[in-house]
Amino acid sequence: MIDTHTHSNHSHDGRQRIESIVKKAKSLKIEYVAVTDHCDWDYLSIDGYEYFQQLDIEGYLKEIERIRDKTKGLYLAVGLELGYHKDANGKYRDYIPFDRFDYIINSVHSIGNHDVYFPAYFENKERKEAYGDYLLGVLDSLNAPYPYNTVGHIGYVAKNSVYEKKILMREDFPDIIDTILKTIIEKDKTLELNANIKGDICMPNMSIIKRYHELGGENITFGSDAHKTNRLGEGYSEIKDLALSLGFKYWTIYKSQAAQKVKIQ
Repeated sequence: MIDTHTHSNHSHDGRQRIESIVKKAKSLKIEYVAVTDHCDWDYLSIDGYEYFQQLDIEGYLKEIERIRDKTKGLYLAVGLELGYHKDANGKYRDYIPFDRFDYIINSVHSIGNHDVYFPAYFENKERKEAYGDYLLGVLDSLNAPYPYNTVGHIGYVAKNSVYEKKILMREDFPDIIDTILKTIIEKDKTLELNANIKGDICMPNMSIIKRYHELGGENITFGSDAHKTNRLGEGYSEIKDLALSLGFKYWTIYKSQAAQKVKIQ
């Protein structure tokens, strides 16, 4: 069992210590867990988010490296989740010591001057505009000028969507979604199957994952996106079964940013 997306209290919204993540992972017989705390420099490029706690990268690295000495039987991957924003690209590229990390998730949370998690993003927008702009942001993020391994939680825009039809499906935007998936494949990145959503099995929706497989995509990974210890590994069984049913055989994990395949079981 793996879990490649978790958050500790080093993230502004994390509620668990890294030691707690390790203890819970061992109890669940997880063999590989990545702590991927938020690096939210996208918030430095939009208004009204100054109050969010920014990651102390050096303190985070020191703590996780210290704890790794106590994780026999468990690979504790040192990770980051970067909040993509074109105005933050240079800062990520120039100031993050990527060689000290195992694993980087590139995620889109912010479009323009808003985080799409919050209601203000949807004001005066029809669903097509709000979701379409989000997908254009995801497409743009694939050309980020810094190293990353996985494209995080495609469909995040639906988490607190105000529309009657919340879930983002391939049929809503087939052309741009196909372009995103083809680009992920061409760049040899990994598609994350993220369990942290209500009303669906995971992000992205099954229709998008299925299309990814049809296009020849092979690199997928599971992430609970747990911000609390009791959610670690949540959704694994259902997402594992979904992946197998669609024809996938392996998870992709990263150690020192080198991809490795782990049989789905």
